[in-house]
Amino acid sequence: MNKTISKLYETSTIKLLNTFYIKGRTPLNYSFYFLLCIQFLSNFANTTTLPPIYVWGGSLYELFFATITFLFSLVALTNILFTILFDHEVTRMDKLLSLILLIVAALYFLTNIDSNSTEIPDFLLCISACIGKSSEKIIKFLLIPGTIFLLITILLSQAGLISDFIYTPMRHSLGFIYCTDFGAHIIFLVIAYIILKEFKPSNQLVIIILASFALCKYIAMAKTAALCMIILLIGISIEYMYIKKLGHSFFEKFKKIMLIIFPLAYSLFCIFTLLYTLFPSLFPDNTLTSRFNFSSTALGSYNLTFFSRYIYQRGNGDNAGANADASVSSSNLLNIEKNGIIHFTYTLVIIVLIFIAVLLFAKKIQLYGFLSAITAIMLIAVPGIAVNLADRNVVGGDGVSNYFWLDCSYIRILLCDGIIVFILIMLLTIYMQYKAYKSHNYMFMFIMCVIALDCTIEHHLTNISYNFIFMLAFTDYFSPFNKSQNERK
Repeated sequence: MNKTISKLYETSTIKLLNTFYIKGRTPLNYSFYFLLCIQFLSNFANTTTLPPIYVWGGSLYELFFATITFLFSLVALTNILFTILFDHEVTRMDKLLSLILLIVAALYFLTNIDSNSTEIPDFLLCISACIGKSSEKIIKFLLIPGTIFLLITILLSQAGLISDFIYTPMRHSLGFIYCTDFGAHIIFLVIAYIILKEFKPSNQLVIIILASFALCKYIAMAKTAALCMIILLIGISIEYMYIKKLGHSFFEKFKKIMLIIFPLAYSLFCIFTLLYTLFPSLFPDNTLTSRFNFSSTALGSYNLTFFSRYIYQRGNGDNAGANADASVSSSNLLNIEKNGIIHFTYTLVIIVLIFIAVLLFAKKIQLYGFLSAITAIMLIAVPGIAVNLADRNVVGGDGVSNYFWLDCSYIRILLCDGIIVFILIMLLTIYMQYKAYKSHNYMFMFIMCVIALDCTIEHHLTNISYNFIFMLAFTDYFSPFNKSQNERK
């Protein structure tokens, strides 16, 4: 009798929850998108030199974001629960992997030695919580505010209102902690825009990529980011020409290799690290040699663990500051006056010209669109080129004497976050590539290859303020491609 009552109670409870989910699904979804956006911008802000401004808010600021974090966690967990129980459009595999990510996030949070680091739990929770959600809304809710936040940070740094670290007379961080952090934001925001536009080449897309390349190459000197911009432009162009002329995808030829690109990238990095240790003269570029050197030192000094452990790292931007701060300097080309009026106006003109170019292309006024775009790109690139040709001496002091930073994402995850998290991230990347492979979305597979390349050199793979592309893993993103392919058949 008691078992029967218990079953009836459970059935009625589930029905009640199901009814609540059906009726409250839309407001719950939009609450999630809004809170995810706030969480993203909070993490984004921590990669900039904006945090000292928050001191003005004091306890109110801390209380506000503590409340946002709590509400986001509550809504995220509720969404995961309801989706797993009641959403029949989500596959069992997506539900299982989402649950595994959530469990690992909780275990990591409970066992994490470095209490100040929540990067991995935040990353895994956000990916898991996006299950069943609209990929288009997620991209829009993060891409648009993220781009606005990026532009505001650049303008504030050029106005001298926040620190703009510089490492040579031309290498600016544009308000971010380090130049490569700025470059990483550019990469992932551009990739999100490309995905949102369904990989369709356009004048606007070309101008955005070229302007991003100029910023990364000639102002931030973020070489990896600049290289990724060129690879993206070449890849999109080749794919467009192949489909237009031959009727099939160029990247389809490499689909099986692209499936395992992330573990392959890690393996190749380890091989090159070993070769660098044995034959250092074969690697003349100091960017790569520093990556190989620190990775080799770390792999030789630390044993592997299943979960996180604290490895003390010391870098140029976050811990010790830069060689000079452009907000208080009057001797640099883009920082002519201490009050920032001239270089703020200069930067604002560039941004306005790019927006005008995009609008003109949208109105199909091609000639003036190209003139506006070319002018903007020249204004970005020419000062950097001029200073680069004139003087490459470092401004200020010698930086950090005992610099040690694990820039390679794969080495960083393996040593700092543990074997379990490393395996989980690798499986997640393979699963995302497999879903793209099955839905014939080869351009997405190519995009993931670009991310794999960037994260071989940089450490931004598991930080949601940069890499929010992985949040598409369990969303409806791959469904339209599956449907379109079925219709063609």
